[in-house]
Amino acid sequence: MAPSYTLYGCPNTASTGIHWLLIHLEQTQGIKFDFSEICLPKGEQKTERYAKVNSKQRVPTLVAHPSSGASVTITEAGACALILAEEHPQARLRPALDAPLAERAAFDEAFIFVVNSILPALRDWMYADKDGSPQYAHGVRLLTLDRLKMMYGVLDKLLLERKYLAGDRPTAVDYIFCATMSWDGFIYALSRRFKHIRRFDDEMRAEKSFKELEKREQLTISDIKDWEEPYLTLSAQL
Repeated sequence: MAPSYTLYGCPNTASTGIHWLLIHLEQTQGIKFDFSEICLPKGEQKTERYAKVNSKQRVPTLVAHPSSGASVTITEAGACALILAEEHPQARLRPALDAPLAERAAFDEAFIFVVNSILPALRDWMYADKDGSPQYAHGVRLLTLDRLKMMYGVLDKLLLERKYLAGDRPTAVDYIFCATMSWDGFIYALSRRFKHIRRFDDEMRAEKSFKELEKREQLTISDIKDWEEPYLTLSAQL
């Protein structure tokens, strides 16, 4: 059977949540997909070959290969997750359009919060000295640390009220958010200071699909980087 999707990504980056969703669909729905690794540390995202796939020169890139019609390329992590949820409704990765309004609203709010708030903040934290002027990186990270503490507090409160971010079963937003937690050792330690996020993280990582993701991407929690050390005291003021 020809693959339904090709995912271009790099281990432990913004593509990891999409990779996890694909593995979950592979295990539960029998889909086929290819994973094409783009090594960010080697700068492979900047090559002419990859630029033809994704002109933004970032990951993830998901190419859907429908049974009829031309292939479709999606280059935003949130859009990739929604497309997978919509294309495989039997997996229940998001509420159906005819589901009660409360269920749809809970998912939409949690999903938009994670994609529009958490993901950009994490990029600011990790790449402040590369996406902008290095002289302003410290100020950007101070602001980002404050924002992350607030946002993790919001999600922790949600997880006090619900088992998962949108209800009583995991949906696309849970895979996306949980995958972000291990992008960086400092962020992993920070997020797990929140009691209900820690419980949620343990449950998500106990899933069979995560064990397979861990094996395929050789996932590990990185050490806290030298430049992150000065922020340890600040982050402890929770």
